[in-house]
Amino acid sequence: MSKKYELMTEAERDRAALAEVEADLAAEVDLPMVAVRDVPFVDVRGLRKSLGMSQERFSRQFGFSVGAVRNWEQLRRLPDRSTRILLRLISQYPKEVKEVVAQEA
Repeated sequence: MSKKYELMTEAERDRAALAEVEADLAAEVDLPMVAVRDVPFVDVRGLRKSLGMSQERFSRQFGFSVGAVRNWEQLRRLPDRSTRILLRLISQYPKEVKEVVAQEA
């Protein structure tokens, strides 16, 4: 790539990314492997109860829908990776996360 990424237009970035993928698929180059760490499951019911909150209050305090919290607790659905990260942050820093969420409202 001749131009620095930061100096590229969005269209130039898209073309460069597409060219990299096409070259990888054609086995012309090997794209570097980026390690992705798995984020462990969070016991949402246990977390919520440890904070002494109802589903409604937990949802309201941290910006989740009540339906999502119910589904997670009943294992009908699992939180996606980003949500698991947020839930882990809530488990370690509930006051701080609550403050950040309140600032965004």
